[in-house]
Amino acid sequence: MRKAVFLLLLPLLAAAVAAQTATQPRPPYEWKPQGDSPETFKATLVVHQKVDQSTARGVVEAYCGFTDSRDTTRKADRVVRDAWNAVQWKALAPWEEKLLGKEARESLAKARKEETDRDPTKDRSAEPTTITGESEGENGAVLVETLQKTINRAPGKDGQINESVWESRLRFTCRKGDDGKWRIARIERRQRDWSKDDDNAWVWREETGMLSMIYSLLALKAPAEPAEPAQDTPEKAALALYLCLLARETALQTRMLNLAIGPYRDVLEPLFAPELVDKAKAEAEVEQKRSADSPRPASPEVDSVSDGKDGDKVVRLKPVTRWGGRVQMTLRAANGKWQVVEAGVLENVGGMDQGDKYRALANVYDLPRPR
Repeated sequence: MRKAVFLLLLPLLAAAVAAQTATQPRPPYEWKPQGDSPETFKATLVVHQKVDQSTARGVVEAYCGFTDSRDTTRKADRVVRDAWNAVQWKALAPWEEKLLGKEARESLAKARKEETDRDPTKDRSAEPTTITGESEGENGAVLVETLQKTINRAPGKDGQINESVWESRLRFTCRKGDDGKWRIARIERRQRDWSKDDDNAWVWREETGMLSMIYSLLALKAPAEPAEPAQDTPEKAALALYLCLLARETALQTRMLNLAIGPYRDVLEPLFAPELVDKAKAEAEVEQKRSADSPRPASPEVDSVSDGKDGDKVVRLKPVTRWGGRVQMTLRAANGKWQVVEAGVLENVGGMDQGDKYRALANVYDLPRPR
């Protein structure tokens, strides 16, 4: 009987699914991840949108489809992020088993599940970019202006969700090449002109879009393989959390950036005029040199060690950044080795006379990093 009812309902269910799919806009692109280890993981960018360079409008629409982080692409990006997270977490698991106590591992697993289940559009929704105007520029160029609206949501003091709308306006200078294709030669963003005491005073400021950032990220090198952690004292085990576990996560994240940024470069570069590509590369080289010449972040150092409950030890580190709070960890001995059972930050939340207040972090990877 149940089978017969199911067979009768099957066409209705299929129609409902088809109708729902038809109302959901297709993202400009999707990711096809594969591989179950950092060494075998690959991410292929599958382009769905039509990349039309026969007009200035077409090339701008293509660029915005790849870069404006509209809701559909944020959900598409989540596919590759979740696939990579599964690979990364698997690779980090043996080291978490070594360095983290049961309490910290359970807290981490809960935080990861909440992040995986979280709707990426809950706090922020972004519409697709729209073309608001086209005009003639100099020497045959076409100026294309765009607008994208983003809705940000945040809980208020009364518990209600407050929404605010943010507008992003861009202006593209497009030129037609000898091959008949239109390309972006200049990008400008409309910003408030703070030199004038007028809330309605705006100015266009030039930028290179995502290209210079892409070239900078591609130049990142993964750090060397961290050494085996020392855990014979609370101090060494606390430092090992940074020098071994967080360092490994940084190396894995760098690899992921290189995997994902490469396909973005491949689809964006053809949309840009050679002079803008050269400018973006030059900006990236300046940033790389500045980064190379900057002092290296200092290694974390222990500030104090005190007794906790039931034989636990509380280790506080010296500040690892000028902005974040000091890190505090609770460690417990297990089979002759010390493990972190809880970690968090000491923050001044009530003014200088109130002192620091401890806040535990469910995810140890959210701890402040040396800068």
